[in-house]
Amino acid sequence: MLGQASELRAIDLNLLPVLRQLLRTSSVSKAAAQLGMSQSATSDALKRLRRLLGDEILVRVGRSMTPTNYAKSLVDPLENVLGQIEAVLTPYELDVRNIRRRFVIATADTIVLALAPGLMARLAERAPKVTVQFVDLQWMDMHSLDSGQLDLVILPDLAFPGAHCNSFTVYTEEFVYIARAGGPATAEPLTRQRLSSLTTIAFRANPHSPLSTTAGDRSDVLRMPQFIPQGFLVERSDAIALVPRLLAERLTELLHVEIIEPPFDFPTVNVKAFWGSSQDADPTHRWFRSLIQELRQ
Repeated sequence: MLGQASELRAIDLNLLPVLRQLLRTSSVSKAAAQLGMSQSATSDALKRLRRLLGDEILVRVGRSMTPTNYAKSLVDPLENVLGQIEAVLTPYELDVRNIRRRFVIATADTIVLALAPGLMARLAERAPKVTVQFVDLQWMDMHSLDSGQLDLVILPDLAFPGAHCNSFTVYTEEFVYIARAGGPATAEPLTRQRLSSLTTIAFRANPHSPLSTTAGDRSDVLRMPQFIPQGFLVERSDAIALVPRLLAERLTELLHVEIIEPPFDFPTVNVKAFWGSSQDADPTHRWFRSLIQELRQ
């Protein structure tokens, strides 16, 4: 019997679909036609099955064939086993509207501002049972990303330590200065010389982080790990701050501040999404990544 076979790897598993069809049809010719095999090849497969299982499988009764009692006992387990194998090999069809999952993203406040409105709209329309948890960059570490505790890290590519991680560019960010409307910084055009004489509020994720807009001199009156509060502080002081253009445009709508173009070519920054290899082939994670890619198109 099959259980007496020395090792599974010594068995030709291609015989199992043939066996299933023989048991379904009780006919070599019908099984051959449904499998797209020749009748002689199917007959040969039946002979091999008989040797393997130590049973006749199909026996002639009158003018037709009928399964043996042992063969009949194989029908249900054979259907279950092959059904499970076929389910594994069938392309996964994702039911997006019924996904129940929390995606955790480590990022900065301005990136949340850039992405969250479009993300909320798309989730409400397509996947209302999905939750996105944004966490501060202090949660960013390679172990959390590799293990799947973090689904994505989204931040400027130059600041990301995992050079070999999977990634794509979400959007490109420009930086501009903001100053209190009508304040001394807006009284005349900003030049390099004037810039060096102005007090600044700078971004720095932590005292040792490469994520920084500080020039490293004493003109920074404050350095802080968020961009958004800088707008409120600039509005109430003579200081200026270098912030992402998208944030600056939002702040001019809310606060008494103005945008000042830098007096030099400040490099643009590629904001990228990074994820661990453990998540690469996950269909749900792949769908979520495609959603993020849509946001800034």
